[in-house]
Amino acid sequence: MNQPPGSALPLDSFLFPPGSYVLDGRYQVECLIGQNRETGSHVYRAVAVDAVPDLKLAARDCVVVKVMPSADTGMARAEYGFLRQAVDNWRDASVAQPVEVSSGGGSAYIVTRYVAGDSLREVLDKEVPHGLAADRAIELVLNVLDGLTALHRVPRDRTNHGIIHRDIKPQNVIVADPGTPHEKAVIIDLGIASTATKVISAPAMGTRAYASPEQMSDARRVATQSDIFSTTVMLYEMLCGKRPYPENFFEQLIARQAEPQVHGLTGPRGCEYEVERINALLQKGLMLNPAERFESAAAMASQLKDIPRLGPGVVLDVGDVFLNLAPDWDADAPPQTPLPAPGPDPERSRSTGEGVGVGEGRRPVADPTLHGISPGTTSGTPDRHRPHEGLGIPKAKN
Repeated sequence: MNQPPGSALPLDSFLFPPGSYVLDGRYQVECLIGQNRETGSHVYRAVAVDAVPDLKLAARDCVVVKVMPSADTGMARAEYGFLRQAVDNWRDASVAQPVEVSSGGGSAYIVTRYVAGDSLREVLDKEVPHGLAADRAIELVLNVLDGLTALHRVPRDRTNHGIIHRDIKPQNVIVADPGTPHEKAVIIDLGIASTATKVISAPAMGTRAYASPEQMSDARRVATQSDIFSTTVMLYEMLCGKRPYPENFFEQLIARQAEPQVHGLTGPRGCEYEVERINALLQKGLMLNPAERFESAAAMASQLKDIPRLGPGVVLDVGDVFLNLAPDWDADAPPQTPLPAPGPDPERSRSTGEGVGVGEGRRPVADPTLHGISPGTTSGTPDRHRPHEGLGIPKAKN
């Protein structure tokens, strides 16, 4: 949402030129900071003309105004109302603070507080072709999961609750105070969010490279697990600099023209245990069947927090094993039992000597069922020198 230096959009694309006023003069436009030519939406940075005490918005505070043609203003207004009630402390929240939703001229106007910083897309582009340091990526994604937890728990009534963002991607995450000890990821752009239980009849929305398979095939099936899938795709890219799937993969998958092969990640010697845990988390978050993913953003955050940190500057890369993402998945098939992640290893010790093999320096997992192996099966016992075995992660074919 924040405009990168030197990337000003053409002046003829402005619906509202700088200095003009919108929403009955409540906001003065500073500049256009984004647009979507497919949907016709435009995003502006503006300032509040007068203070809004109830929202702790002072005069001249910066806001973002998103103008969306043909949007459901009533639904968006209700969701923002519930969201404002659900978050107690917006200063610490990982979601941009909603200000108001209004309508005019056949369009919806969605106003949020402006979040200063760089988009996660800009942050990642600076690291190309590598990813971020693993510990940094984990902390930023924990912020995103906190924001999704707030969205998904928005109360509505006894049976229906939750807002689905539907377009989690690096462009919709702002990193405030980037590169400092205080940096924090904040979710922005709730323009295509929808209630978790609302049936959507419109075409699937979102960004193809990060959208879940159910979002691409049938928008009516989109639930909170779709946001979890998109967040996991983003985490994968943050960790290694590459996305797990090509942009047109799911169209090919639905047409049965592609197989869901995603490489797991690898890291330097001494980090095998942590990388194994990361791969298990990525595998669960990227499951093609939404019922096999994490049941909530909070559950994913809990498992991510349990992964020991790898240390300053440790960057991961694409490995030579595949994650098991249910290759026989069918959009209409009932959910299968997901593979559990490996359990915690509190007594683990690390070896720093020369010639350390994969997995050495950690205590073997005693319970084989933690790795998806049936009790009494000896041929499938995990080999600590080959940590992908027993995790349901097939070795890559040469």
